[in-house]
Order: sequence, then structure tokens, then C-alpha cells
Amino acid sequence: MAPGTYAADSITHLALYMTSSQQILLTLFSSVVINIVIIGGSFRLLLLHQGEACEPFWVSKSSRSLRHRPRRACNNCGPIGLTRKMSQVEVSEGSVEVQGCTSPLFYRQIRPSSGDTKMSILLLHGRSFSSENWLNVGTLHTLANAGYRAVAIDLPGLGRSSSAEAPVAVGELAPAAFLTDVCKRLELSPVVVISPSLSGMYSLPFLLQQQHLLRAYIPIAPICTEKISAQQYHSIKVPSLIVYGDRDTSLGQVSLNNLSQLANHSVAVIKGAGHACYLDDPDTWHRLLTDFLSQL
Repeated sequence: MAPGTYAADSITHLALYMTSSQQILLTLFSSVVINIVIIGGSFRLLLLHQGEACEPFWVSKSSRSLRHRPRRACNNCGPIGLTRKMSQVEVSEGSVEVQGCTSPLFYRQIRPSSGDTKMSILLLHGRSFSSENWLNVGTLHTLANAGYRAVAIDLPGLGRSSSAEAPVAVGELAPAAFLTDVCKRLELSPVVVISPSLSGMYSLPFLLQQQHLLRAYIPIAPICTEKISAQQYHSIKVPSLIVYGDRDTSLGQVSLNNLSQLANHSVAVIKGAGHACYLDDPDTWHRLLTDFLSQL
């Protein structure tokens, strides 16, 4: 039944029992009611279209963090970005077969939609996290808006790569061939590697054995730093930015002490932040990151 039809029938039935003056007033009132019903129905259809056909993006600020969720496009609306600037970037997802993994690894990629990219950035993650954290905290979009190609993978056994088996046990150094193959298949070299926490087991062997494939290295309190010798650290010439939160008094301090032996490094401390310092203070993290990259 069309919007307003039921209301019109009900009002007509009621008019049979009313006087002439009451019928005049009722006629005026019914006209207003029917228009409201029709307009309301049309507005509801618009809301349903926006809510179901196009999943809206949301932006919320909490503890100075900016969180994003990508918006799904529909046939009528076309591709939609997260902010005004997002019309200038391309967002994609995919999977990649990697040597030593039983199943493909999931990845997210964001890059400028026009012009050449300045360089490629590979973002790894910690044990309790995934590539989605880099999306939610805004790091992927910060990099793309600055002209970089940003690729975040879900490591084996985690996130949307949960079916992939890790090449070694957690806490052991993985073969350098693992990230070498990731970079080769995704065409990332030379690459800047961002490596928090657990991902140190993958990034450190890659850093040590494949320096020629790296543009820079950004460790964020990674594990396994004690497994590299002082002599090995001194042999690494890749520009490195060591990032940690001053409230990360365990792994943050241990990794800092070891990574400070890198031949070409600088240190950035995020005040008031813990182990996942990039989540505690995204604004400071993004400033430190883009400032460092702009100097490469």
C-alpha cells in the first residue's frame, strides 16, 4: 500500500459521522497528515539506502586518536572516501602466497590515487593486533595522504591470516626469506618496515640479511632484539627510528638498549604511552613517523 493510502481511508470513514463544519476541519487536517506520511516514507527510504547500500564511515576522537572505518560503495553512490582527502587515495584488500606459509596472508593497501608514490611502507603488528589496527588508528591513511604506498599484512596465525601457520614458534627468529618473499610478491622494495612487538621475530632477520631491500627501519619495542649480537647491529647501516613509550618499562627498555647499537639510528620517545605507544598517542606517532620519512 502506498504511503498515505491507509491514513486517507481511515479519515474518510470517520467523516461519515461528523457535521459539515467538522468535516471541513477534518479535510484540512487530513491533507496535512497525508503529506507528512508521504514525506516521512520517502525520507525513511533515503535512510535505508544510506544505511544498507552504503555503510557510513565514522570518525570518533578519544584520547586524541582518530579512528576510521572504510565505507562500502554501492552502485548509486560510487566509491566514497573516509574524509575529503580520501577521494585522493585508493584502498584495497587482498591475499598473497608467501614462502613457508601454509595459507595466503591477508593484506590491506592504501596509496595515492594519482601521481607517483614517494616510497613503500610495510606495516607489521603485535601479537594481540592485526592490520586493522593500522587502519583504525589512521596510520594507513596518514601515510597515503602524505604520498606513500602503505601495505599492512596480517602475520601468520593472526587476524585474517589465522589459517596460515607461522614458519617458527613465537619468540624465535623467522627466516629472512619470509619478509623477502612478502616484499617481492607485493613489489615493495626498497621498503620501510614498521615493526612493533611480536613482529620483531620477522623484521630483525630481514634487516640483518637483506639491508639492500630496506629504505628504513622503524622498530616499536620489538621482541627478539637480544638474539642479535653487538657486532651484527654495528654492521647494519639502514636508517632506523627507534620508537617506544616511556611507560613501557619492560620490553620498551630492553629493546631500546639493544637497538641503540644500530649504526645509523635515532630515538623517539612518546611520553605517557605504554607498549602500544602508537595507539596511546596517535597524533605524536604520526608526526614522528612523517617527519622521519620526509628526511629519507
